[in-house]
Amino acid sequence: MTQDWDGGYIADIGYTHDYFFEMSPAHIGLALLLSGYAAPDHTRPFAYCELGCGQGLTTNVLAAANPTGAFWANDFNPAHINNAQALAMAAGSGNVTFLDHDFAAMAKADLPQFDFIALHGIWSWVNEAARQAVLAFITQRLRVGGVVYVSYNALPGWAAAMPLREVMQHYGRGETSQQRVAAGQQIAARLEALGGAAFAENPAMGAKLKSLAGKPVAYLAHEYFNAVFAPSYFREVAASMGFAKLGYAASSHLRDNEDGLHFNAEAQALLAEFAHPVAREGMRDFLTNRQFRRDIFIRGPRRLTPGAQTEALLRQRLALVAPDPDTLALVMKLPGGEVNLKPGVYRPILQALARRPMRVAELLAEPAIAALGQPIVLEAVRMLCVMHAVMAALPEEGEAQRRASTERFNAAVMALARHADGLRTLASPVLGGGVAANRFDQLFLLAAAQGRPPVDVAWQALQAQGQRVAQGGNSLQGEAENRAALTTIHGEFAHQRLPALRRLGVA
Repeated sequence: MTQDWDGGYIADIGYTHDYFFEMSPAHIGLALLLSGYAAPDHTRPFAYCELGCGQGLTTNVLAAANPTGAFWANDFNPAHINNAQALAMAAGSGNVTFLDHDFAAMAKADLPQFDFIALHGIWSWVNEAARQAVLAFITQRLRVGGVVYVSYNALPGWAAAMPLREVMQHYGRGETSQQRVAAGQQIAARLEALGGAAFAENPAMGAKLKSLAGKPVAYLAHEYFNAVFAPSYFREVAASMGFAKLGYAASSHLRDNEDGLHFNAEAQALLAEFAHPVAREGMRDFLTNRQFRRDIFIRGPRRLTPGAQTEALLRQRLALVAPDPDTLALVMKLPGGEVNLKPGVYRPILQALARRPMRVAELLAEPAIAALGQPIVLEAVRMLCVMHAVMAALPEEGEAQRRASTERFNAAVMALARHADGLRTLASPVLGGGVAANRFDQLFLLAAAQGRPPVDVAWQALQAQGQRVAQGGNSLQGEAENRAALTTIHGEFAHQRLPALRRLGVA
């Protein structure tokens, strides 16, 4: 029996359960602050909508970590929405609503005005009618001063690899998406092995094909096998958002905003020739050959004065997310090589944040840090954020309420870890967002909450599914071997991961 509601979008295999921290209000606020723009106040009650939420994990995490926010999300695939609703119900999250509407129905629905509207990847996978429906929704539902986060496959970075998608999507035969993915990879590999000129004269095709090895089938199906695959130039997306009265402000991927980390003096001089921000940003894509963009647009961008930006930075609370501040490599990798960061500047900041999350002003009150001087400290903080060693943290006020909400959510996720390795994110009341935590991390935390031996809990979960610990590509067979391996894994967790999870309010 065929289904006619999917519009050419993959619907017979669910999308991956992924969390994208770039979509969190706290991180978006930091990205805008570092770029000199005012952001919606996410420390007060706010409204957030994710369009095309897939399995809904990002929205579920954000709802749990921001209980004073009101969250909506849609996906046209009812299986996705059913999964998202089930997780929200298990977590007791009463501030999130999931809808199986398409974008046209969302534009007509009775919904509030939003402070944040987010779309991850969707812009590249839908047709022009759907894009117009998205723009209509944004036009009607985004507040003045509100933010739109839109990520998408970008040109020119995707141009060389687009023929690979054409080969796999149109020549990989099969009845199901899983069969088509396997057949698509096989036909592409055969073409390459035969020395097909498309591969021989375009090395990017072979490099892209190689990079797909081992990727989840669900990811490959949705990324490469939808009927629509439309990477965009930045100027095209900026023009579309302009129709909804939006102006470009920054990338949510902090590194993308730092010209000094990408370009030499000559390239920066070239960029300076383009006064219009859209033209300059487009030229940056040609210099970097960027394949994926994470853009933040604002309805009515408001620039901060240098003084106001500095004052806001001093109020910004930060949390260390790197596991061990003493072993963190103080190296910034650049296109042309590496830059070693000064330990005398960075170690004191990291060690202070290892004790607890702090506002930047509190960091500057530390004698060893104050001696460095405010300009040096602010630049170091900026680089640590770019490296994702440090992330934006929410204010101390309201943390008890957030902790109660995230504990319920994390308990629901960890309960699922007993049966499957699916959701690899827990919610942090400190970050107002998610933290990566693999299945063993979750089982060890679950054991601690239950007062049980961690190795026993992990081994029983594996046994129940007939699974074993994998080492060197092979599964360990005996119980003694598995328990020994789990003991080692738990030791690494306790030493490397647990301190960071405690700092972030997850453990």
